[in-house]
Amino acid sequence: YAQHPSHQDVISAAGKPKAFCAEHDGLLLFEPDAGSGQLSLPQRCCFFLRGVCKFSSDHQGFRHERPSSPGVTCCAFGMACNFGHWKTVEAAAGGRIGSVAQDSFSDSDSDASLADSDAQSAATLPVSQIRWAHDCIKVRFRDGKLLIDTLGELLDGKLMPDNLPRFQVLEMEGASYAITGNRRLWVLKAFQALTGRDVSIKVTQLRARDRAGSWFKSRFTTANEGRSVEFRQMGERHPSMGFALAACTPGRTPTTLDRLLAKPIVESLGTMRVSTLERCEAWQRSGQDVSLQEYLRAKPALFRLTEAAEVELAVYPAFWDYRNPGAASQSNQVSWIPKRTEPSPAGADAESEACPGVSAQQPEGMGEQRCACGEDR
Repeated sequence: YAQHPSHQDVISAAGKPKAFCAEHDGLLLFEPDAGSGQLSLPQRCCFFLRGVCKFSSDHQGFRHERPSSPGVTCCAFGMACNFGHWKTVEAAAGGRIGSVAQDSFSDSDSDASLADSDAQSAATLPVSQIRWAHDCIKVRFRDGKLLIDTLGELLDGKLMPDNLPRFQVLEMEGASYAITGNRRLWVLKAFQALTGRDVSIKVTQLRARDRAGSWFKSRFTTANEGRSVEFRQMGERHPSMGFALAACTPGRTPTTLDRLLAKPIVESLGTMRVSTLERCEAWQRSGQDVSLQEYLRAKPALFRLTEAAEVELAVYPAFWDYRNPGAASQSNQVSWIPKRTEPSPAGADAESEACPGVSAQQPEGMGEQRCACGEDR
């Protein structure tokens, strides 16, 4: 509404956003939240809509459903669809719809909601000092682009940290919280963690009295002072990006034990000694015939062992390559991801055994548009 005031009249005439989305369910999905709700593109299976999907029901985050409104049908690929679905959207809009650089990295309409405030000021802050205001974020931006795709562009040098649009930060009790841009914040923190660089960015500082507004209250949902964030995909919450992507990748779904082991690591602010984790009830009752260290090492998509005998949740899933996630060979595709320095178990190449290619387990055609995760374009 802030960017396109005329849209408000059209949507209001249809009975507010929820009713508007119901009328145009081929294009938009309305998701209620503590605020005014969120709009997103429906994650319909492109292959199901074309009648060629091998699955008989919903799978990997893709929905097997057809819109009730005729004419416009948007699939999970959004603007990246090469099979005509996005063209129905463009035809209904009367012309080609191109992406806007700012919107490509936008977390929500909230980025513009305080754009005209005369009490804002610019500042430069280290990424390490900015906390999450949200308790949970999605694994993709508003336009459907995966956060890890943007992370990959940073790692490849195609983007620089200051190319991402500024987000809004509010200082409270000596800590700085990202009130908007929580997904961009994850990308920047992951980039810093993977490269070891100290990253500082320009932010827009909000005024202290903004805390009293309903806009702020609906977005400040962190339950741990912004020290960690969960990842949401198709209604499910995951403790890390690795867990979220593995959950929708054939053959890599985290087990109940994996999730139970991740919980105390998160509660310990992301790092825990292996010897301490070994004493947790979940591991003691698991009945595994391997050591905890061997178990964790065999799951590099989820856990990372350090040289100090500590365990962390993996910042980036080692099996995932944003260039070609469906390829069978991973030998030359993830060279930009720092290699682990821990020794492999005697007589075995733990890395290669733990991270086989995934193409053989994916439905035919899934690799064409990078949709191994149900949240891609």
